[in-house]
Amino acid sequence: HPAPRPVSPLRLTKPARALQAYVTRLFGSNSDGKLSMPPLLVFLQGFKVRLFNGVLTVLLIFVLGIYSAAGDAIPLWLYALAIGIIAVGGVASAAMFVAQMAFFNRVSDPKIGGTYMTMLNTISNLGGQWPGTAIFATKGAIERVTDPQTGFYGVCACSVAVGLAWFVIMQDRLLAIQALPAKRWIASS
Repeated sequence: HPAPRPVSPLRLTKPARALQAYVTRLFGSNSDGKLSMPPLLVFLQGFKVRLFNGVLTVLLIFVLGIYSAAGDAIPLWLYALAIGIIAVGGVASAAMFVAQMAFFNRVSDPKIGGTYMTMLNTISNLGGQWPGTAIFATKGAIERVTDPQTGFYGVCACSVAVGLAWFVIMQDRLLAIQALPAKRWIASS
């Protein structure tokens, strides 16, 4: 029996990426700015799924570490679980993105149009991109003090805690923003 070939992480993500593209297209083509639930509620549901998915990812990595340390072959069910976790994360991310765009579409001033949506999206991107840099910087600092594995699990635990805190603090605020009347969003007179 030849030893099983390790599966490339890129090969694992292909089915999940295809599903994510399909779901994004499905959400986008059926929303027209109107989702079956209010957009920011969809966003919050997706956030919860992604937060839970982060915990599952850490558990997956922990189990993979056990198999790797023992020198055992990684079982197929673990590959299937990895694909499932990647797919669920992709679907939740796509749902959040479409919900956010649907909300921006709903509140955009029609006299300004795409410029208003671009501004809202730019602000959203600024708020959503810096945490990754902060996390990598934090992980690097932690690994200088302790070993990389402890740094990884420490950063993951802190990330989940910050995500939970953000959800608790921001959930009601997002729903209140969504409940504002459309005239409150009009920038032109």
